[in-house]
Amino acid sequence: MSFEIRDAEVDPKDPEQETYLYTVFYRDNNQTLQNLCRGDANYAPKAIALQESWDNTGAYLSAGEETSNLQLHQWSFS
Repeated sequence: MSFEIRDAEVDPKDPEQETYLYTVFYRDNNQTLQNLCRGDANYAPKAIALQESWDNTGAYLSAGEETSNLQLHQWSFS
């Protein structure tokens, strides 16, 4: 699956202005662009980039850790 970052903005709730929020889209089976994130009344549908890695089971991978599961997730979606 490929992703398309459509927008990036500084998080208005971050007083240090160090966190960027991304609007991320993907194409569904009908080739229609869909927002990857889900928002609600309190949170916009945005993603943040993380410097850490997790495998498909959600297990944290420390720096340099080898894994047979190559699908690493480095984004957090809301």
